[in-house]
Amino acid sequence: DDDALAEPPRAGCGGFGIRNFLTLFLSIELNAAMRARAEATTPEEAAFKADTVALLTEQLDVSNDVLADIADASADEARLLLLAASSKDSLDEARARKADAQGRLRAISADFASRVTALERQYHHQRQQQQQQQ
Repeated sequence: DDDALAEPPRAGCGGFGIRNFLTLFLSIELNAAMRARAEATTPEEAAFKADTVALLTEQLDVSNDVLADIADASADEARLLLLAASSKDSLDEARARKADAQGRLRAISADFASRVTALERQYHHQRQQQQQQQ
């Protein structure tokens, strides 16, 4: 069938891999935080771990749309690279969308990293204060 040969397969993963890997790593962190919350020995530790779970869950939710944008732009870029008739403008636009989404993802990651760090500092500061009061 000539129609089956008309469109060659896309090169690479089309950006699908980054979405799976980031989701996998966040899910592993989330699972570890949930386990730590369940194993907490004090109400303060349980509250800290619950806040950590909430932040990681929020990061996973917020990142999802951006990861979809990266995957879509990467797939468009791969498709346009395979089409000899594609315009440079279309290819540049797909690459710009991908770069923009990657920048947004870096900003999300940096934001949540700083929020988790602040949460950890707050928890450790509270523990130090409690230990000093004893």
